[in-house]
Amino acid sequence: MTVPALLVYDGRCGFCTAWARWGEGRLGADEVAVRPSQSLDLAALGTTQQRADTEVLLITEDRRVRGGAEAIAGWLAYGPWWARLAAAVLRLPPVRPLARAGYRWVADHRYRLPAPRRR
Repeated sequence: MTVPALLVYDGRCGFCTAWARWGEGRLGADEVAVRPSQSLDLAALGTTQQRADTEVLLITEDRRVRGGAEAIAGWLAYGPWWARLAAAVLRLPPVRPLARAGYRWVADHRYRLPAPRRR
């Protein structure tokens, strides 16, 4: 891995792809590489396609694999001040269960959700 972290998303999902591109352009591509799961050797990265099909993954240099809302918070933590603030909020103990539930709902409905529009 040539950057500190790798964000892995479902490349078959238009919603996921659009948000990955949005974040890649705003959160610093120098810190986090953003790739569709279908283009990677996930076993070599310490995870499976089955897991990548159910949640976004953040894999750090030390090979730690975070999934779901924790992966989103981890990705945000590499970004500019506003993203780091959002990451800190998502990691607060009272917010964490809400972030997980919100993430799970979005993940379960991602094929029905519209992709964000480019501005």
